[in-house]
Amino acid sequence: MFISSNLVFLELHKTGTTHVQKILDEVLDGDIRGKHNQLKRTVFDQNTLYLGSIWNPWAWYCSLWSYGCDSAGMLYGKLTRTRRRLGRPLHWMSRPRETYGETLRLPSKDWRETYRDARDPEAFRTWLKMLLDSPHRRDIGEGYGSSPVSSVCGLMTYRYLRLFCTFRGEDAALKKLLSAQEVERYEQQNNFITHFVRTESLERDLFAILSESGITLSDAAEDKVLNMPKTNSSVRPLGLADYYDEETAALVARKDWILIDKFGYRLE
Repeated sequence: MFISSNLVFLELHKTGTTHVQKILDEVLDGDIRGKHNQLKRTVFDQNTLYLGSIWNPWAWYCSLWSYGCDSAGMLYGKLTRTRRRLGRPLHWMSRPRETYGETLRLPSKDWRETYRDARDPEAFRTWLKMLLDSPHRRDIGEGYGSSPVSSVCGLMTYRYLRLFCTFRGEDAALKKLLSAQEVERYEQQNNFITHFVRTESLERDLFAILSESGITLSDAAEDKVLNMPKTNSSVRPLGLADYYDEETAALVARKDWILIDKFGYRLE
């Protein structure tokens, strides 16, 4: 999270957020406090500009996966590391889910296989279906797979709702969302972000937002920003549409339709 006197930037994972943080840190007097963290209700101020980041959901999933193919990212580490436990608590056989929670079912070998090659669309499609449309979505943690909302929302929408519509410590509200209509209503009523920057046009969007807020950058400052190298980017050897077949394209459309409709995204 980047915080200045009149602007707060909250970062949705894998949407160019490190780059935006560096730009804001370069042109504004503010502080970087953690990353991907939720805002506290007690510090919310209606007079503050709240900035969020967004990306095409089809591209977002592909980037999240291909980043893992480079053995990088928190999600990759969580899904592929081997977990061992010492000892077995009482009643572990009769109530294994209660005893071990979500980690009991973690098939790390299966997940590692889906990260085998960033040039393999079949590996990506298997990964995507495990992530969004199978019991394996419980392996992700973050409260996603264990929440009823995972049956109607994709991981991207879930993270979006947590960061941009839910204050820290109030995630229980997400567990009450049982239908797509309820999710849509929750987003409309609780989204506190005033401006979004799109990964496809980060610098242009950011310049426009800063200008609208009365913050003017010199030509030299703009040139410096435009020449700053991107960070934490993933390599995608094939075109985006090559990774999707009809089934997986429809899966993202069904799970993340709220973001697709709100921001007008298409698979292209």
